[in-house]
Amino acid sequence: MRLSASLNRYLALVFVRHVGFVFLGAFALMFMVDIMELSRRGGDLDVPITAIVAISAMRLPALAEQLVPFAVLIGALMTLVALSRRSELIIARASGLSAWQFLVPLIVVAALVGVTASLVYNPLSATMKVRSDAILTERFAGSTTNVDPDREVWFRQSTGDIMTLVRAASATDDGQTLNQVSAMLFDENGDFNQRVDADRAALRDGAWHMENVTMTDTQGESQDVDVFRLATPLTADDVLGRFTPATSVPIWSLPSLANKAQQAGIASDRYRFQFQALLARPMLLMAMVLVAATVSLRFSRHGGTTKLVVAGLSAGFVVFVVNEIAGDLGGAGLVSPILAAWVPPIAAGLFGITALLHLEDG
Repeated sequence: MRLSASLNRYLALVFVRHVGFVFLGAFALMFMVDIMELSRRGGDLDVPITAIVAISAMRLPALAEQLVPFAVLIGALMTLVALSRRSELIIARASGLSAWQFLVPLIVVAALVGVTASLVYNPLSATMKVRSDAILTERFAGSTTNVDPDREVWFRQSTGDIMTLVRAASATDDGQTLNQVSAMLFDENGDFNQRVDADRAALRDGAWHMENVTMTDTQGESQDVDVFRLATPLTADDVLGRFTPATSVPIWSLPSLANKAQQAGIASDRYRFQFQALLARPMLLMAMVLVAATVSLRFSRHGGTTKLVVAGLSAGFVVFVVNEIAGDLGGAGLVSPILAAWVPPIAAGLFGITALLHLEDG
């Protein structure tokens, strides 16, 4: 027996409603927590609440993007359990429908969510994240904590006989602007020479142009200057490859950035993996639906909602962890980025299909 168009639409709409409920609920919770955290950071800087809300609203979509697989998993669990509770799945089975037939609308919706998340949501969220980083740096430049601790930058450069160790609280403008910079200068013998602290450093004409600079010598004596020029062998492409997180790059820009990084002699695996992971996202979301079905469909026969839902969440968490581990390996170049991105969702999907075949067909 085939599903009617009305039943297909009904199942798809129920699934979309549950996925949207989970995603928006988690997004709202993250939004409130982020506003409180930014308010704490900016408490001594008189940053207006409107600016804090705007910054949080722009940077949260990129963070919430990681919630999409869990939203699909929990949405599928909620959908199938709710249908079982209302005996709708029992009626569907009694009418001759198999689990494979009424899972098709959910799998199609999951694939469409994955395509939309990768091709539409990702470019928008990445662009907003870059813009929010720039505003965050500008507004929170005087904060006693780093503007963004997860983006702290450390690197070493050599120019002639001078070696410099540079630390920056964050990097913006594709890495060509460093914020809250400290540079340790060493002479040709490797002895410490002086320390240079600046609010900001911009890469221009083969040098870091630092502003609002404090220079400290080996005797501890300080001198304030408006501008200091620190020569660097780094080019714009070098900086772009070193300091631009893959998650901050829109999907369509990842291949060209990977090529630029490779031409500059910089590891490009993290960009290639991110590109493949975004392409594989529809497969991952379809696998999440299958994983949810392996446990939630048993509810209609045996009961035990809580245990089965926990089992489904645990299975989804395992898939997520394996996917993250593969991502780390692929981003580090230890595994082919293509294999790291595609093998976990394909394996999870095959596991779900195998389990459903066992449950449905013995």
